[in-house]
Amino acid sequence: MDKQTQASLPLWPDRYVAKLAALTVAERHKEMEAFAFPQNIHALLCQAADECPQTLAWNFFETGQTITYAELRRQVDRLAEALVRFGIGQRSRVGVMLPNCPEMPLVWLSLARIGAVMVPVNLRYTGRELAYELLIRALAYAIQEKAFGGLSLAATKRLQAIARDAKASKASTASEARSSQPRRRLMPGTRLIREWQGVMHEVIVIPDGFLWQGATYASLSTVAKAITGTSWNGWVFFGAKPPPKKPKRTGTDPSPSGLTSVDAGASVTLSGSDAHA
Repeated sequence: MDKQTQASLPLWPDRYVAKLAALTVAERHKEMEAFAFPQNIHALLCQAADECPQTLAWNFFETGQTITYAELRRQVDRLAEALVRFGIGQRSRVGVMLPNCPEMPLVWLSLARIGAVMVPVNLRYTGRELAYELLIRALAYAIQEKAFGGLSLAATKRLQAIARDAKASKASTASEARSSQPRRRLMPGTRLIREWQGVMHEVIVIPDGFLWQGATYASLSTVAKAITGTSWNGWVFFGAKPPPKKPKRTGTDPSPSGLTSVDAGASVTLSGSDAHA
């Protein structure tokens, strides 16, 4: 089939598939080798969107999520533009940790649109396994940087700007969360003791954070993550609950029972997976 005839046919026409089926294996190979394929995957997507815009590109039947070729091209172009603004360009390698969902092919097609490479990351990686994989890639980049040179000045400035924006956004979100919730405090000198996988861990409350194994941490959650390798609510992990509001008592009322706070110099000991004071 010559290119003119091929161009006049709709994408994946039934009659062309039927013709291939009628050929011998050798003839079929010869016909397919002569086929003028699109220049790249995005060109193939554009061809499909032009020739059959309302045809479904995919159908995730378990969730009912569908998309047409025309809408897929629009979303791919939009996401590709956003990725470029984040400094991703040709030959960039982008780690993607997504399950089998519409976002996975959308990200892949968007990265291909700008000539970047998607690097799938195993969803079953634990925090420590992922850190190891990232360390290996950081070392590989350092070797390449030494041999071929690092990022351009413009790319470096762009990455620094992105990091500043992300830090400011995270600080703003954290500030809003703190302002909407009552502040939880532990007295300096308080010791929290937690057993994890047969090892006892002691954390000491200090004026500017929490001390564990000679290092200072800003929150109990960061200590819990350092111990377990996964994200935890630090207050739950150590069983250090904030004290309840004290009811008004007269001078003759007995002291309330069920103390859940931890006084200075006291300690909380936890074992197994339970979290109780």
